[in-house]
Amino acid sequence: MFIQRHVEPLAEHYRSMSIKPFHMNMTLWWNNCHEMMMIGIHKRNRQIGEEKLKFQAHIVEQWHQRRRSDQQRILKLAKQRRIHQIYVEQEWQNREKYIYGERGPWWNEQNSKERHWKLSDRENIHRMRCKLIENNDFNKHDEASRLRDNLGVDSMDESRQSLLEESLKNKHLLIQQEILHGNSFDEQELLDIANETQALLLEEKEKM
Repeated sequence: MFIQRHVEPLAEHYRSMSIKPFHMNMTLWWNNCHEMMMIGIHKRNRQIGEEKLKFQAHIVEQWHQRRRSDQQRILKLAKQRRIHQIYVEQEWQNREKYIYGERGPWWNEQNSKERHWKLSDRENIHRMRCKLIENNDFNKHDEASRLRDNLGVDSMDESRQSLLEESLKNKHLLIQQEILHGNSFDEQELLDIANETQALLLEEKEKM
């Protein structure tokens, strides 16, 4: 009874006068700390966003513009170089035609190439194409014809065929030079040369 009447009211009074204000002050202090922390985080995020926008405007956008301009410049330069290369090749072809042509100074009937022609794209007032121009891209389409007729594609390319013809010509020239110098060949030597030439031709035909 004494505790309930005297001790507990005094303890409650002590708590209300000393401990409860301390709890209230601590709660207010933590609330203020949390509010200041949230304000600081908000300011920091806003500053980061502003700095990011400035970085995008002053560096990233400038870099994208510079990259686009450099890419356009490189493409333009490559196009100009390609056009110049085509022009140079056409000029060399024209010079070669002029020098090795039928009226050129270095014309040779053995080295003359067959010329092919096609209708020009130019039209007159009647929409008639009356002019012929030389066809530099002429193709007989031999491989397509052989594939169509199931004859197989000739595997001997022009380089190997030219090398074979050149080697045979060199051998014939050597034989003629030896004969002119008075060095006679035995029948066995001539037979060996003929057999070697025939074997070479058979080997190339088998590779076809």
